[in-house]
Amino acid sequence: MNNVEKIKTNRIYGLDFARALAIFGMIFVNYNIIFGGKSDNTVVRVFLTTLEGKAAATFVTLAGIGITLMMRDFTIEKQRTLIKRAIFLFVFGLLYTPVWSADILHFYGVYLLIAAFTSRVSNKKLLVFIILSNIIFLLLILIVDYETGWNFNTLVYTDFWTPIGMLRHLFYNGFHPVFPWISFIFLGMWLGRLDLRLISKRLLIVSSILIFIIQITSDYLETIGEPYIFDTQPLPPFPLFILMGSSVAIFVISVSIIITERFNSGPFRWLIETGQLSLSNYFSHIIIGVSIFEIISGLSENYSQIFVFYYSVSFFILTVTTSHFWRRKYSRGPLETIMRIFTK
Repeated sequence: MNNVEKIKTNRIYGLDFARALAIFGMIFVNYNIIFGGKSDNTVVRVFLTTLEGKAAATFVTLAGIGITLMMRDFTIEKQRTLIKRAIFLFVFGLLYTPVWSADILHFYGVYLLIAAFTSRVSNKKLLVFIILSNIIFLLLILIVDYETGWNFNTLVYTDFWTPIGMLRHLFYNGFHPVFPWISFIFLGMWLGRLDLRLISKRLLIVSSILIFIIQITSDYLETIGEPYIFDTQPLPPFPLFILMGSSVAIFVISVSIIITERFNSGPFRWLIETGQLSLSNYFSHIIIGVSIFEIISGLSENYSQIFVFYYSVSFFILTVTTSHFWRRKYSRGPLETIMRIFTK
């Protein structure tokens, strides 16, 4: 533990641990998209289905918690810093999009901008905002064809770089559109106001029950109605996906807090350090991870999901190892440092 962290005795290391788990989930999901993993293993397929959208939802929920912790002692200067970070992530994400079309960072920037102006609202209003964001999405899907702009065979958004296409992609039918994905930010902002250490076991029980109920409800409703409307998958992000993503996020966060309250050394410490460099690690899993894969195997064929899983695990181990040795010398990751320089 470095000197900076010795001072920050109130830091909830479970949140960093949860970020590391979310990063692994995103690595596996994204590599499956890039490498065209074939569904040839039932266990891996179920694991992937569970992770799709949920890992990213956990990542965004953690951002909401971080915003609340940052803005607990509200100042205009902190609000300005948050706005600057939002702009930085939005611009950086757009520049990253030609490399990785499913980028979440430019969406993340919009989430943070909205959060900068809603960080002081009441818990009741946060709940209202969550409900409204889902209602707005449902109204939009009645007005605008969800497939507008998409080529789902290649997962390419054809008019992304036009003004109307970018707005549609950002707020309605992109990979992580503001409506309804901003729900996860608001959920995190609400969670950040709770004593997470004190209630983590209760949150674990409640979220476990909710995951079971939501999945059973989804499976039942799909047998009697339009299947995709009651799906818990992220495209399109219907309310059951938001409920499932929220429940999984709470489950992962509560488990992570419970674990790190008892263990925060050895391999657990390495995962905590990985989560502390989450921005850099998110960026590197495409820039470095895909490059390594191309050098080793190329991208000329579809690989099995079990192969993609093993490669994801291997790259995550590399990520954890690199993060540990980086943190022994530096307090922040390279991209975290760059963002700090630009957003002072």
